Amino acid sequence: MRLAGKMTIFIGGGQTPGSSAAIGNGRAPALLFARKGRKVCCVDRNLELTQETADQIASAGGTATG
Repeated sequence: MRLAGKMTIFIGGGQTPGSSAAIGNGRAPALLFARKGRKVCCVDRNLELTQETADQIASAGGTATG
């Protein structure tokens, strides 16, 4: 896939509170796409959770916003 340099919006990009061992259906692809060079925008009902996802991506060297 050609992912580098493009933007993707992930609806449900926050993580549902609960088990930290599980990664949700919004966060998992956001992290994967960011690893492949895609810019990511995470959208969810809870801004704090989307920001956590964006922070994880940024700490791994990616570009993301919540």
